[in-house]
Amino acid sequence: MKRKIIAFFAVTILSVLTVSLFADTRESNLYVKSLHIVRVYPHKKGFQIVYRKNNMELREFYVPNDWFKGAGSKGDLIWGDGREFPYCSIFWKDGEFEHIRLYLHKDLNHESWGGILESNEQTDEMFENIETLDLDF
Repeated sequence: MKRKIIAFFAVTILSVLTVSLFADTRESNLYVKSLHIVRVYPHKKGFQIVYRKNNMELREFYVPNDWFKGAGSKGDLIWGDGREFPYCSIFWKDGEFEHIRLYLHKDLNHESWGGILESNEQTDEMFENIETLDLDF
């Protein structure tokens, strides 16, 4: 009887070790980068986002409103009023832009909100045909 119990435990331990050795240990193919947003300029076609690079230079990018519409969209808007707002998280999958989440301050009088961008031919163009984000960190 003792041998059967020892054999049972041996088989159980070997089974657990075998399963753990062959478990999926691949690295994730998803990469996320979060950026503090300095200023948000709303426009009828989207948002101009101003952020600070690691060397303290300011850069900007444009996010069209279309990215926030429908299932499987390229963007999410999250409104809040905490000290961490505003910021954004950008997701890449297999090295390609996948998705952006904008965490914006819900109070439009907050210092992070800039004036409304004037709608003219030049500013309207900045929101057209945007398929990806190419950011400089």
